[in-house]
Amino acid sequence: MNAPTKKSQLHIMFDANALWVKESGEDLIPPNISKIILDPQHEELEIRWTIPEMVQVEREVQLRANIKHIFGVASKMPKLFGATWLAAEESMTSEIARFVSDELARHGVEVVPCDTSTVNWASLIKAAGRRAPPFDPDPSKEKGFKDAVIAETFIQMAGTLPAHGTETAMFVSNDKRLVEHVKSRAPNTKFVSNADELASELNFLSSDVDPSIAPQIVDAAALLLDGATEFWGHVFPMAKHRIDLQPTLEGISNERLRHSMYNPPVFVKKEMRHVYFRNTYSISRDGWEWVPGHALGFASADVHPQLVPGTLWQEGMPYSASYVDIPTPKVEPVSFSYTAPIIGLSELKLDQMYGSFRMIELPPYNFNVDWRADFELVQDGKNDPLRPRLSNPFIESVEILRS
Repeated sequence: MNAPTKKSQLHIMFDANALWVKESGEDLIPPNISKIILDPQHEELEIRWTIPEMVQVEREVQLRANIKHIFGVASKMPKLFGATWLAAEESMTSEIARFVSDELARHGVEVVPCDTSTVNWASLIKAAGRRAPPFDPDPSKEKGFKDAVIAETFIQMAGTLPAHGTETAMFVSNDKRLVEHVKSRAPNTKFVSNADELASELNFLSSDVDPSIAPQIVDAAALLLDGATEFWGHVFPMAKHRIDLQPTLEGISNERLRHSMYNPPVFVKKEMRHVYFRNTYSISRDGWEWVPGHALGFASADVHPQLVPGTLWQEGMPYSASYVDIPTPKVEPVSFSYTAPIIGLSELKLDQMYGSFRMIELPPYNFNVDWRADFELVQDGKNDPLRPRLSNPFIESVEILRS
């Protein structure tokens, strides 16, 4: 006799914005979302991962757009690229569709179609005309139809779940207007806006934390960090030590650390009287780039004109200390520089002898800060409900994220 099939308890659907990858044009699913989906810790939750069919179509269009320029170049240089490259464009659509299908299968993500026969088209058309949610009220933007179809797909999926059962539908989207529209029609569903919130939600479900106080724990963690001057005073030097081990950027002088910030804490787990969290911590930076050629003039305060390589410090290049504002830790302001680019005079062309240094923004340093805190449930008054109280934040590790 076959074992009974497990029934999904949590039906999670992703909006297109949750899967959009800014840094890479070849990922269907962002690495942070992929890590959550493939995490074996979540297997016991019996999750059904889904996307609307509209999102699948939209992601395929985005992937095609990311490589379309390649074929544009090939068409202008047929002698160099040959007929093979030009013919390859014809198979691009089918190859991307195959890639998308394979990636969805690898992650166990189900594509859910919208049942158009159950859509109230009269109501949707009226909402479009009035620019009511989920349509954008800005008359200069024609945004909303795809959102409306995505909303209908999620609402239809949520409507198939038992009204008083243990199954729950969750929508992952950072489109506030769309989320408010869906909430108004499916109030008994859950909503998270990004990967961090999704990870926290699933980690809570995997732990022994009472669901009624789970959201309060993240709030308590955020409040604890907000005033933890000593905590951040230890984080910054640990991060700075890892920065010092990184290779310097070619052609950049006087790299400066600027501002630092952290994202809201992500709940990781609870063990006995300790709760564990992770924050993404970022330090912005800038530096001076040598621009050979004629002087750029004094039009910009970020440009130092008419310098010869190697004379940077003699000319009095602006130099300021970096600082931390999250809040300011009790450490001395930190600033450091790398040697200005020195070019052998014998290798210089005439138009490279003089030039300018211009200030440019560099990619930030990003870190994972893993930490824990003591956990207890307290009661403010005799008749007040229990609430979580966190204390004594302790750094477990600070690891730099590879870009």
